[in-house]
Amino acid sequence: MTRTSPLIYAELLSNIRQISVFASLDTPCDATTKAELASQGQRVVLTHAGQTISPSLPGRVATNARLQIPSLGSKELSWRLPLAEAPASSTMEQLQDNEAPWSAKQLGSNLEFACRNCNTIVLKEGVINTWKDLPSDNWAEMMEFWHCHKPDVPEHEKTNGASGQSLADSNANRGYGANTKFVARSGTALIDSTTFLVSESDCSGLQTTKPSQTHSAYQFIDCGNCQKYLGRVDDQAEGIRLYKWRLKSKSSTPSPQSSSPSLYYFVAAQLTHLLQSQCTSRVVLYPMGWKPSIISSKAVPSMSESLPPSQSPIPSTEPTAGLAIRPKNITTSSLSPSTSPLFISLWILTPGLRYSASNCLGDEKHSHDISSNPFSPGKLAMKVFWNTVDEEAAAKLQEREDTEELSLPLEAIGEVVDCLMGSARMLPPSARKFQTWNVGLLERYDEG
Repeated sequence: MTRTSPLIYAELLSNIRQISVFASLDTPCDATTKAELASQGQRVVLTHAGQTISPSLPGRVATNARLQIPSLGSKELSWRLPLAEAPASSTMEQLQDNEAPWSAKQLGSNLEFACRNCNTIVLKEGVINTWKDLPSDNWAEMMEFWHCHKPDVPEHEKTNGASGQSLADSNANRGYGANTKFVARSGTALIDSTTFLVSESDCSGLQTTKPSQTHSAYQFIDCGNCQKYLGRVDDQAEGIRLYKWRLKSKSSTPSPQSSSPSLYYFVAAQLTHLLQSQCTSRVVLYPMGWKPSIISSKAVPSMSESLPPSQSPIPSTEPTAGLAIRPKNITTSSLSPSTSPLFISLWILTPGLRYSASNCLGDEKHSHDISSNPFSPGKLAMKVFWNTVDEEAAAKLQEREDTEELSLPLEAIGEVVDCLMGSARMLPPSARKFQTWNVGLLERYDEG
């Protein structure tokens, strides 16, 4: 029987200036099990059953810190270690920032974008000359209600009888008012956290699909070669929205930017935006164009009602176990924008944290070598509680005042489920569930 390597997960607790370290073993501790710090407090070295792992920590531990000797017979170990120094202000600011890949400052005319699945070019090099970041979704409402110095309008323009233009229309034309909108223009790409808004004339290799019954409100754009979805038609903006996570970039000059940023970067950016703008940590993810066909008859009970006050992890109202269903074997290859709906109930537990793990994807080749892997500040992520739910539960959550909504293409929701399930493998088994909730990590984009 093949032995499983010990698992180590470390999380930076910046508020209390400590690092929490968890270790999970395949067999119980024995006299040969040892744990110690190395590399001046930058690593923890665990030796067990003839195997040694030494992952980097997400911070430097005080050199006088000592790891408690593991108890014989235990299969899970944990330590709280003090930081050598307080986190830098720049580190704290990074936890609060909300960046997404491919912002306007990172892009230029030397780039072209292709379908991530088959490499068919959809935005040719030189077609887009100007990249512009869009403001937040509710910017127009903020201008309408909070701007204290709107431009003065001459008395004769307040109601223009000849043109029928009202004061509201005049303000909208100046960029003030909730009915102001951005429109796609040839040669210019407008960028938000998840999409490029471009003119149809600037695109190539695309085809439109007929709206399905599930997504009747949207017309999706597919790759003309492999028929994978790439975006959707935006009639209001008179253009096409291409999903960033469905594209890969190609440059004629070397670029430090990732050519294929993962979906979880963009979803984490949207969730962070909802948390910062709406001050709510509860989100229900549902397929684009979905309309609830089930009208709930009563409000969803809160999670805290089923817990004693001493066990309630965060003072927030949460759904009970009756709404949660265990995730099934969901594969993104079996999902498409026309498949049956899939819903996620999600609760943001920690919006920004630094972590490291011995089995992080891409780190395996260095995870056992103390010298070859230089110290890194850990990966930036958000920790969430989540569950897949049925349509009735999603409809009830949608009615709640403390729950925000996030709509994504159905296949993207399936990818989010895959990502959350995969992230749990980095956590020790005892930390992968909280009561009926699944615990997961969504990695956030870290420009540094």
